[in-house]
Amino acid sequence: MVRVLTIDGGGILGIIPALVLASLETKAQRYASNPELRIVDCFDFFAGTSTGGIITALLLAPDEHNPQRPRYSTSDIVDFYNEKGPYIFKSSWLRRFLGSAGLASDRYEVEELERLLKLHLGDVRMSQLLKPCLIPAYNLELAATYFFCRHDHENAVEPARDFLVRDVCRATSAAPSYFKPATFLSASNVQHACVDGGVFANNPTLCAIAEVGKTAEHYTPVNMKLLSLGTGKVRHTFRLRSFQKRIALLNIPDLINIMMGGVAETTHHIVKNTFRNLGVKDNYLRLEPTLPDAQTGAMDNATPENIQRLRAMTEQFIDHHNDELDDWAKQLVEMQTKAHETPALRFGKGPALGDLV
Repeated sequence: MVRVLTIDGGGILGIIPALVLASLETKAQRYASNPELRIVDCFDFFAGTSTGGIITALLLAPDEHNPQRPRYSTSDIVDFYNEKGPYIFKSSWLRRFLGSAGLASDRYEVEELERLLKLHLGDVRMSQLLKPCLIPAYNLELAATYFFCRHDHENAVEPARDFLVRDVCRATSAAPSYFKPATFLSASNVQHACVDGGVFANNPTLCAIAEVGKTAEHYTPVNMKLLSLGTGKVRHTFRLRSFQKRIALLNIPDLINIMMGGVAETTHHIVKNTFRNLGVKDNYLRLEPTLPDAQTGAMDNATPENIQRLRAMTEQFIDHHNDELDDWAKQLVEMQTKAHETPALRFGKGPALGDLV
């Protein structure tokens, strides 16, 4: 049985899956009687888009003094969103207004995000991450989807295409109209220009299932335990008349929300029914709270007040799903104790969507 964790995109709303993972980690430590156990020990494969890609990178980044263990705990990641979020999404009211109106290229300067990624991830490369993972982005110049995968570089399979993890995080989180596109170099000094993976895979669960299926064991949902974490559902409603009358540029932010939310919901629908149709519905769990309004659920509403509101609602959500989290923590620990029965994932070179040439 292979254990898979996937995390959606959603900007500052990444604090929601971070809090869920912190609760799961605490429960798993209790069942394992091991306070040093981390989320990286509980799963075999990780996938994250945008803010979920940043969480994935932080979970898998190796410790500088002990490269076999993770650098950060889940509580460290919660602190990252709580303390640094307001600085990432900080901008003048004029720039925000012009950006939301389509009169400026983006709403936020990207220097603070890049500084924080460099501070927390340094010069770690994809090949150095602790577990196999997938982080999607969209390559503008090639008009192609691309999946940054650690296992593509391990054992020097493709060393020339290795990337700094901080560049991958910058690429997957370059949400159109919020941050400018990311430009960076591969290990062979080839330049790439990417935007947020959320434009096609805000919920990366289907991508993860397909990627894990490329292993030598050809894992399918039948022998897969998959936890999918969302960043909060908000029912955005629009008045048809006002939507039609507004100039097209003013509709861009709403269209981005519709696109990303629609992709995530469609993915969950397909995955849920796939597991159910195969008779293994209990192998899949999707956890995502419903948020009360569009303002609370805005991916860039990183005011201290809104972050506290998100924390309070997520803690209530965790309490409501306490039994499910307890059950999953117990199962994940039991699978971990039997890890010797399941060899490390061995990836072949199967076909990949948007493979760079």
